[in-house]
Amino acid sequence: MEQTEEPTISPDEIEQLRALIQQADQFGSNQAAQAAHRLRICIEVGGKLKSLKDTIPRGQWETWCDEMFPDLNKVTRCRWMRVHEMHAAGKLDLESSRGIRHAYSLIGILPDSEASGNKSTKTADTWLTHLTRLMHSLELIQIEDLSEPEKNNLATRLDAVTRFTIKLRATNASQAG
Repeated sequence: MEQTEEPTISPDEIEQLRALIQQADQFGSNQAAQAAHRLRICIEVGGKLKSLKDTIPRGQWETWCDEMFPDLNKVTRCRWMRVHEMHAAGKLDLESSRGIRHAYSLIGILPDSEASGNKSTKTADTWLTHLTRLMHSLELIQIEDLSEPEKNNLATRLDAVTRFTIKLRATNASQAG
């Protein structure tokens, strides 16, 4: 068996490398701690927003929030309130969550992005992302605030989803039978 020579590296270079490794580990630990801290803050904000929403007259919530908190967009507000709700209901374990985006995945707001590298999984992630966004957007609609033309327009646009669901169920039934 051929013997390889040991690399010639000075003790200073080894110490520099050890210091860089330590810095990388420390930076990673700091990021994890910061992500956990941010998640807790987002949950707290979501809870406070949820409480405030109950005090704002119906139909004025979005306008009020846009005026009071212009840097916090509607989607983020809704997500943070949802994360708070799920945490309060005991359906989100903060110890198992690696940050706000991971919390979104854990509670079903976003699909889990940690999929394997195969193409079908990436395609599935894409349509799951779009489907999740659609479901979340639909949850934001206050149907009672829509005019009749808006309701009809929405129903017409969702007919395609209904047709697809029927087709999907028929395919499942034929494969099962």
